[in-house]
Amino acid sequence: MKKIYGFSLSLLITSSFITNNINAQENINQVPKPYRLIQHVQEKAIDKDYCLNFFNQKRENVYQDNQASSEIETLETEITNLANQHNEITLAIEDLEQNPDYSRQAAQAGLDHTLETVYDELSQEQTGFLELDASSQEKYLVQDSRVQEWQTYLSEVQAEIDYLVHQQKLIEDDYNQALYRLEELESQSSYINQEQSENNACELYAYSVPFKLDEQIIFDTNNGSLEDILVNLDQIMQALVPKAYSKVSFQQIYEIFNLFMSQEELDKILKGKELIRLDQNAYHEYSYARELSLSDIENLAHFAQRYYLDDQDDHRYNQAYHEIIQLKEDQFHYFFQINREVFIKIQEILLKYLNANNLDQEKSLQAIQTFQSKYQIKLVFYDDQTSHWVANDFKSTGFYDEYINRVIEGKVITNEQSSSADHSSTQENPQEINDDKSSNKRSVRNQQLQAIKDKLSSHEANKPSKAKTLAGSNNNKAKKSPKKEDKSASKSSLKLPDTGESRAAYLIAITFVVIGVIILIPDLIQRYRHKKNIEHLHLD
Repeated sequence: MKKIYGFSLSLLITSSFITNNINAQENINQVPKPYRLIQHVQEKAIDKDYCLNFFNQKRENVYQDNQASSEIETLETEITNLANQHNEITLAIEDLEQNPDYSRQAAQAGLDHTLETVYDELSQEQTGFLELDASSQEKYLVQDSRVQEWQTYLSEVQAEIDYLVHQQKLIEDDYNQALYRLEELESQSSYINQEQSENNACELYAYSVPFKLDEQIIFDTNNGSLEDILVNLDQIMQALVPKAYSKVSFQQIYEIFNLFMSQEELDKILKGKELIRLDQNAYHEYSYARELSLSDIENLAHFAQRYYLDDQDDHRYNQAYHEIIQLKEDQFHYFFQINREVFIKIQEILLKYLNANNLDQEKSLQAIQTFQSKYQIKLVFYDDQTSHWVANDFKSTGFYDEYINRVIEGKVITNEQSSSADHSSTQENPQEINDDKSSNKRSVRNQQLQAIKDKLSSHEANKPSKAKTLAGSNNNKAKKSPKKEDKSASKSSLKLPDTGESRAAYLIAITFVVIGVIILIPDLIQRYRHKKNIEHLHLD
């Protein structure tokens, strides 16, 4: 088996070597193209005040854009109506000018026919009428009642046409003014959107959230349970509170700093890590742009503990803890300013519902506590004295005062204490074992599976093979003294069942050989032809 693998491997190496030599000779005059190493340079975060101004401007732009959108919609409707009116008047004017029954053209034709009739009558009845000039003849013609009637009729039709033309001119003026205003608003809206898209880097920061309109927060609180209200508010809060903020709680920060380790444990954890310090610039960026994860907080706490083991300065260690609490509070104030009106709106909704409904105090307290802990913001407080819910003024998260006033007492943990603590933590706890149902199920499954395996293995081992049965019937001595059996023979007679792996290995080896031969054939043919050409040249 090893020989087959070795032979196939040597064929592949030889073929690849020959192919590389041929390719190298063909490309000997080609110069390899250079490659570039692209290095990513992290840009400095945009200033926090600039981002807040950006969101404030965006708020104003949103209101302006909404007003513009409403006005644009009104103008579009007005322009459509004006265009329809203009088309209707145009059709009416065309009808008054060309209708065969009632129009200026029909009135003019009737007047012309009447004038011809009256003219012929006057020519026959009135002596010397034909010798009169046109002006004198006109005087006779207009005195006829029939001509007067057609003149009146023509004047009425022309008056209607003139009125419609005047109305059409007014509509055209209104249309042009509305069209100009529409183009102006669309240009303004396009500029606002372009300006927002060019300065949207602030929206990508860890503690930035999209701006929401408080007018959009509308739902009925008269019907429904507290759970229904909290479900609706939860959907809103998911958009108002950054995920980077809500997934790190004040309690977690406190527990991390309150967990002391020994020097040996700290050295093991901090081995190979660079010294992390929360300087002024880093603090500033972590307050709005960069995410402060639990891992970052743990690293800061570990380094603070290392310093504490050196100087045992409780004040310095608590200062590091309070700095992280303050940093989390600053993160809240950043994204709160983006949607201040919406926070106040949902606070009013929740406060109104809690005080207007006679709720179970214990259940409502638990539900509100769970809801507010999820987002690390207290919208409301329960006043025990008045038995009413009161609003948070949002000068803080509501969690800040509780945790900023906590003082952590430093501890020096020795290696012996750490080892004993680890030993006690690894001891079995009957209560935990009983509670861990999934672990018990897995344990029972493994035990049952192992018992089945053992039973099947022992069952197969106790089955006498055909060779042993025949040997036992022909040799009683061997049956009485099995200890004298040849060990080497027994070992050679025991073979593992064939799982198909050896056959697969042979097939793979044969495949490698075939591939190697296929790769070698073109190279050998080319070398043979090349050799023949050289011999032919020498003969010439």
